Amino acid sequence: MVGFAGPVTGTVASLALHGAYEMTKGQDPSTQAAIAPLFLGMACVGYFYNLITLIPILDLEGGWIAPAIAPQAWLLGLFGSAYCLVDRFNLVLLCVVAFAIPRFILLLRARAPRTDTACTTQQRVIVAVLYFFLVIGLAMISSKTFEVMPGLVPAAMGD
Repeated sequence: MVGFAGPVTGTVASLALHGAYEMTKGQDPSTQAAIAPLFLGMACVGYFYNLITLIPILDLEGGWIAPAIAPQAWLLGLFGSAYCLVDRFNLVLLCVVAFAIPRFILLLRARAPRTDTACTTQQRVIVAVLYFFLVIGLAMISSKTFEVMPGLVPAAMGD
């Protein structure tokens, strides 16, 4: 559960920045052009950064969270992530899926130890749901935010 501290806190901070953007985008055009894109840009960077930290490799938070996820949850999460990739491409989500597939295959072939059995069933469900909710949610909102950014740059630059 400690592995969730960084990504959850970072996501909350990014959502607060996104909220600040939504509150300032309708203000005076001279002020809005300078401030609002800054808030959205910082939120966009935060979304992508937190998604990167959830890649299931050791030394990232995803690497500490991944061992607590059961193989069945990996299967469902990979299907959900693949559906999200087909709907709206996100390179970081592709990295999450690319690193999760070998972990899933090793768990199926019983070549990787199942460390999720040290957790209770309730803990495994909570970890799996929170992990894939964060991954898919961050992928969707970061892609959507990233698509809005190019339209704001000319206005902020005075073009």
